[in-house]
Amino acid sequence: MRIWRFLILALLVAFAGCTKAGKVATPELYLEAYGDISGKDGRVNNGDTVYFLNKRGAIRIIIGNAGDLEMNLYEPQVTSTNPQMKENLGFTTWPKVIPAGDVGPNSPGHFKFVINFNPDGSQDDTPMTIEIETDDFLHLPEGKFVFHLAPEKAKPELKVTPASHTYLDATITQPSTQTFELTNVGNAKLILGGARIDPADGAFKIGGDPLRTGTILEPVSKGLGNNLVKIDVKYSPIEPPEEADLVVLWGAEVETGVSCSSPDVCSKNKDLCPNGAADCPYTCIESKCACLSDSQCKTAFCQDPNNCNIMCLSGVCRAPEEKRVSLKGESKPGQLKVGYADILIGCLDFTEVTVEGQSCTKVVQLRNESDGAVKVFKPKAEVAEMPEGLPSPYTVRWFQRNASQDEVPCGEVSGTEILQEQQTIVTGNQPINVAVTYRAPSTRGVNGELVIDYAAPFPGKASVQLCGGIKKGEIGVAPNPTIETIVLFAKPDEKAQKTVVVMNKGNDVLELTGITIGVEEGYPKKFSLKNEPTAGQLKIQPGQMLPLTVEYDGTHDLGIITGTLEINYQDPTNAGNTMSTIVPIRGQNSFEGVDLPVADPGKTSDYAGAKVGQNLILDGSNSVDGTFLIVDNGGYSWFVSAKPAASKLFFYPGPGGAMVNVIPDVAGEYEFRLVVFSYDAQNNMPYYSHEGVVKINVQP
Repeated sequence: MRIWRFLILALLVAFAGCTKAGKVATPELYLEAYGDISGKDGRVNNGDTVYFLNKRGAIRIIIGNAGDLEMNLYEPQVTSTNPQMKENLGFTTWPKVIPAGDVGPNSPGHFKFVINFNPDGSQDDTPMTIEIETDDFLHLPEGKFVFHLAPEKAKPELKVTPASHTYLDATITQPSTQTFELTNVGNAKLILGGARIDPADGAFKIGGDPLRTGTILEPVSKGLGNNLVKIDVKYSPIEPPEEADLVVLWGAEVETGVSCSSPDVCSKNKDLCPNGAADCPYTCIESKCACLSDSQCKTAFCQDPNNCNIMCLSGVCRAPEEKRVSLKGESKPGQLKVGYADILIGCLDFTEVTVEGQSCTKVVQLRNESDGAVKVFKPKAEVAEMPEGLPSPYTVRWFQRNASQDEVPCGEVSGTEILQEQQTIVTGNQPINVAVTYRAPSTRGVNGELVIDYAAPFPGKASVQLCGGIKKGEIGVAPNPTIETIVLFAKPDEKAQKTVVVMNKGNDVLELTGITIGVEEGYPKKFSLKNEPTAGQLKIQPGQMLPLTVEYDGTHDLGIITGTLEINYQDPTNAGNTMSTIVPIRGQNSFEGVDLPVADPGKTSDYAGAKVGQNLILDGSNSVDGTFLIVDNGGYSWFVSAKPAASKLFFYPGPGGAMVNVIPDVAGEYEFRLVVFSYDAQNNMPYYSHEGVVKINVQP
C-alpha cells in the first residue's frame, strides 16, 4: 500500500504541483541535530554521521520541511541498532504532515525525537542507523533519508601553554627564557614529532634537551604518566621588535595495519609502496610494516625532499599536524646619549675654519645609558642647498669604540671604521665615535645639522647643529615643506587651522623680513595667517621658535584650493640678500560622506614621569580611523610646537609610525602636535586629520 501511495504522491508532484511560473512545487526534508554533539549543531545531510560528544549524552533530532509543498513524514525506522543507544520518538499519528517552509527548532509544525547514549561498562562503538521515509522524491532517492549516530572517535589534541608569549625584558647580554608546557587534552595517545622555530633567524632558540621524535603524550584525563613535556625557548635580541613561531609537530598514534614476516612483504605492498620496492621506506619491525627514517619517507613520497613536510611518525610516512605558538621579542628599551666637546656652545663649532680648503674634524660620541639596546643608523650631515651646486662641506664617518684622535679639537680620527649602515649599541661596544669633517668652501661658511636616526625600540631622531664659518642664523621649518604639504579640511561655511613652526637652528639671530600667505592667481583668498607676528617676534634667537597658525576658510565652491606660506629672511653671508622658504598649502571642502581620521596624541597624564635626557615615547596609537584606515607606517606626523626657552630641541621625525622617541634636553613644559592621514587607494586621495595637541611636563 505504501508503494502505491508514493507513486500517487509522485504523480501529484509531477502533474499537479506547478506554480504560476512553471516551477514544480515539492516538499524538501530538512533535518537538524542539537545537543551533545561533537562539532557544530545544525543541519544534517543524507548519509551523514552525527557523533556524540565525550562518547555519551543526548542528541535531539528535528525534522522540518524546507520545500514549498507540505510533506508527509512516516515513522522513522532503526535499521541498525546499538544496544547502548535508545530512541524516544514520543507519540504522534503517522504519517505526520509538516507544513511547507517549516524549519528550525522554533517552527510550530516540525517533528522532533531524542536519541540517548549511555554506555555501561565497555563502550559499544557500533553506529545506529535511522531511516526516514517521506514523499520528498525530488531530493531523496525513493523519498528515503538515512543518517547514523555513533560515539565520538577517540582522538588526541595537543595543547601548548602559554598559547603565545611576548618577551619584554630581554637584552643581548641577558637573554630571556620562557618554558612552554605540552599536554594532551584529547582522549587518545599523541605522538610528538619534534619542534622548531619558524623562521630560524637566530633571535629565538630552543634550549635544553631537544624534543625527541616519537615521544608519547598520554591523555591528561586518564591520569597516567607521560602526560607532560616542557620546551624552553630563549630570546636574545638581534634587531627588535622580532616575531617568530614555535612550531610543534605531532600526530595520532597510528600504524600501517600491515603484518609481515619479512621485509619483502612490506616492499611488495602497493598501498605502502606505490612506486615499487626500489624506494620503499617500509620494512618489517616486530611483525609489522613500519618506516624507520624521515629521509626515506621524503625520498619515496616528495617531489622535492628538501621542501616537504613528510616525516616518519609512529612508523607511518605522513605529514604531521602543526601547533604554532606566536613569539614576539620587544627587547628592553635602550637609552641614547649624544655627547661632544662643544656641547655648551650648542653646536659642533667650525666657526674658526674660514680659509678655503682648510679642514677640521670633530667627534660626536653615541652611548647607550641602559642595559637594553639602541639601534643607530649612520648619521648624516644635512645642509641647505649649496650655492652654484657645490658639494656639501661636511663628511661623516663612524668608528668603533677603539677610535682615537691625533690632535684635539681638529685632528684626524683613526681606528676601526664601521662600514655598515646601522649599528646596535650595547654595554660592550660603546661609545660609537662619529667623525664629522668640515672643509671650508670657497664661498662662505655653511651651517648644517648632524641627523641621528635610531630605534630604542621605537624610532627616534636626535640632532647636533653644525656651525661652519661665521656665525649666522639658520632657518628650520616643521613640518618640513620639502616632505609634507600642509593640508586643511573644512566643510563649506567652516574653518580649519594648522600650525607651522619656524625655528632658528643657527648660532646667531635669525631675522625674518616678512611672512606672506597667498593662493594661485584667480583663486579666492581663503588662507590667512591667524597670529601675525610682531616686529620683535621676527627676530628669532638661536634655539628659539616661532609658531604660525594658518587658517583655511571652506566657504567656496571649488573643492580644492592650493596656496603657499612664504617665509623671508636675511642671509648675512650672502651680502644680506633676502632668502625665502616656501611652505605648500592645500585646502579642501569637498569630502562629503567621508569621516576624517582623528589624531590622538594622548593626555598630559599619560606622560607623567618624563625626565631630561631619557627616552620620551610619544604614542599616537589611540588615533581613530575615519572612513579609510590610517596608514600604518607613514600615516603619523609628529612635531614640537613649544618648549622651554633654554631648549635647543627641534623635533620633526617626518611621517612614520604611531610611536616615536624624543629626548628632552632641559626641564620644563613641551608641546607636541600630531597629524594623521588615511588613504583612499581607489581614488588616490589622502584625508588628513586636524591637529592633536599634548603638553608634557619634563622633570630634571
